[in-house]
Amino acid sequence: MNLEDYVAGVLAGEAATFTSGEALKAMAVAIRSFAVHYIGRHRAEGFDFCDTTHCQDLRLNVKERKELHAAVEDTESEILWHQGKAIAAHYHRHCGGTTAAAAEVWRDLHAPYLRSIADTFCLMKGRAEWNSELNVDQLGGEPRVTRRTASGRVAEISIGSRRMSAERFHQQVGDRFGWNVLRSNAYGIDRLGNAIRFSGFGHGHGVGLCQTGAEERGKAGHSYLSILSFYYPGAVPGIAASGLRWQRGAGERVDAFAVDIAAARELAAAADAALSQAEAISGFTAGRRPQVRAYPTLPIYRDATGSSGTIAATTAGFSVRMQPLGLLRSRGVLKSTLVHEMLHVLIDSHSHADLPEWYGEGLALYLTGAALGPGSSDLHRQHAAADALVRRLAKQYGRATLLAWVKSGLPQNVAQQTQTPARTQR
Repeated sequence: MNLEDYVAGVLAGEAATFTSGEALKAMAVAIRSFAVHYIGRHRAEGFDFCDTTHCQDLRLNVKERKELHAAVEDTESEILWHQGKAIAAHYHRHCGGTTAAAAEVWRDLHAPYLRSIADTFCLMKGRAEWNSELNVDQLGGEPRVTRRTASGRVAEISIGSRRMSAERFHQQVGDRFGWNVLRSNAYGIDRLGNAIRFSGFGHGHGVGLCQTGAEERGKAGHSYLSILSFYYPGAVPGIAASGLRWQRGAGERVDAFAVDIAAARELAAAADAALSQAEAISGFTAGRRPQVRAYPTLPIYRDATGSSGTIAATTAGFSVRMQPLGLLRSRGVLKSTLVHEMLHVLIDSHSHADLPEWYGEGLALYLTGAALGPGSSDLHRQHAAADALVRRLAKQYGRATLLAWVKSGLPQNVAQQTQTPARTQR
């Protein structure tokens, strides 16, 4: 998956109930940082991440959640860095008033930006108190707290002569009786006849960003950068390890972003002109302001988009991501790339739900009249096939009909007769 699409999907799984836009943006940066730090967590099993809370809860159907996409777009590529590396940006539901240091939970994770912090904002929603009971026989004896952490959470449990870490006990109880029995490690234990009562507060491991506190901070007017600096003290936000920050250039109809303000303004002007040209070519109009980002280096562009260095730009919805301006300018393709991607913005925003992706790619190539350069990659062959197929349809049905099909979808006889190329990458 594209990294930004992954961030949007995890936002839907981990922060779907958030109402604060700034808290959502803070979560987007934390999710992205976590993903970059832990990439390959399940490499031995053949994939990077699972889609559960062991890694990050991923939900794929987020097309209609505009507020989630806005949080992703507003923070695109931003990561929290510490000593040149993306941080282990852990987060949890409710800290109960005090976060936990990373080493309290994971012995080998010594991260100065994951320290214990008093958090008064989450207490605006109470301490998230909870109670649960289990039978002594179910637990194999009466558990006792033998050691607590600096933040007051349970560190070690004894049952008879057996001793174990609180995390191991939590894992065993969760596997056998469900994960809502012990919602956190901040609890006390009482014996009530043959029953063991756990009385606790908070929800989750308590390390890093407290989602309840972040939401309340956002509602109180705190910016997402302020929220992140509170929960991850010492971590530096930026789109690269050097801490680069986006600068916004506002055009008449397009918002452009680059790490240099002069470049952002130049890009905004060029993107405005490209949008006007794309509208004149297609007859479509943009329903909202597109966003165009030019990455400062090719490696950052590749990391952020998942695209190879042979693809000048990618477009998803109203968001265009481009290789460095200087690189595109030196190759003489800056203007043509912008027009091509603006055509994708227009086609995508007006396309029928069943319109195949290859049609949008082929139509954009046809409308610009541009010929594909040489190439041998699978993606180049897919684009060439889409281009050839749309040009064949144009000769048979005409330009106006091809444009009408964007909104209506391909007629059944055409869809059946066309040999659909493989899925094209945008």
